[in-house]
Amino acid sequence: MKYHTHSALLGSAASAVLALGMASPALAFENITWTWNKVIDEVVTKTIDINAEINPTGMTEVEKLQIQIGDVNATSTVSGIYNEPIRDGGSGTGSVIIDETFTFNAPVDDVPDPSIIGGADGVGDGDSLVTATLLPGGENDEGADTVMFDIQVEGEVPFEFVPAESLDAALDLPAVESTATAVGNNQSITSSVSTQLHDAQFLFNVNEDGGDSFPVPIGVASVDGGDDDGGNTHTDIALAVALGAMFGVIDKAEITASSEVYDILNATVASSATAVGNNMNVEVNAVSPGDALLIADITQVSVADVSAYSNVYGVTIEGYNNLAAVSPIVSSTATAVGNNLNITVSSPDGN
Repeated sequence: MKYHTHSALLGSAASAVLALGMASPALAFENITWTWNKVIDEVVTKTIDINAEINPTGMTEVEKLQIQIGDVNATSTVSGIYNEPIRDGGSGTGSVIIDETFTFNAPVDDVPDPSIIGGADGVGDGDSLVTATLLPGGENDEGADTVMFDIQVEGEVPFEFVPAESLDAALDLPAVESTATAVGNNQSITSSVSTQLHDAQFLFNVNEDGGDSFPVPIGVASVDGGDDDGGNTHTDIALAVALGAMFGVIDKAEITASSEVYDILNATVASSATAVGNNMNVEVNAVSPGDALLIADITQVSVADVSAYSNVYGVTIEGYNNLAAVSPIVSSTATAVGNNLNITVSSPDGN
């Protein structure tokens, strides 16, 4: 009811302002005062009971800690790629130099004996400057009726370029790919049985002015107080890292991925740069419904600047048709992620 009252008052105020504006436009919006009060009292009570009976065939259990201290950089640079096929209107001349020796083994009809082997005039095309010379030696086997001899062919054969049609980009256009990936901590777990994880990933750098001290164990000891109270060490380390960053003992790490492609002639280009502080992938492909179970306590902390750069320029394509069938001609993607966690659990019954 109170809400409706305020709505009515607001509507009245709007009507009054409108009327004032019609009478004296110069004074329409010089003084406006709105008062809005709203009070909400909410009580939420939830009672949740979960009773599960499972019979897994096995178990994967991981207790792990990943700490990356320092910078991670990945750089990929591609340039100066020139693909120059023969295009429409292209023509020219050239020649092929020949200097080869050929060995002949052949049967001989030697009636009457002995066989007589003599030279024969060569046949030319009128343009090729090629000579064939019977080399000394060889063998004439009268009993087996076979002959063996060597001929050396030398010369120069001229030719002319035949103009080619423009090339089909869908079939003949090559591709240039450049990929740069920088990851602080990376982990992938694949299991076919029930899985339990106590896992953590920490990414930071150490302040160079901090001397030889290592801040994390000291911070954890101060947080825990040395008591074995069954606390969560990973949470304690996360707190220590946060405190270290606040007080300047821990510095930011630099996670940088950079891909650059330029000065490319007649090729598609795909450039990608990916920078991730902490990355974790957990996949449970259960062999039985009882194995479709994942219990995980995961901590990810990044004290870092994460950057990705992809730069493509100076790409030229000429002498190709059907470019519409090639998509995209240029692809440039940059992805920067601080913490990434992907979890998949599947059961053989499709759930």
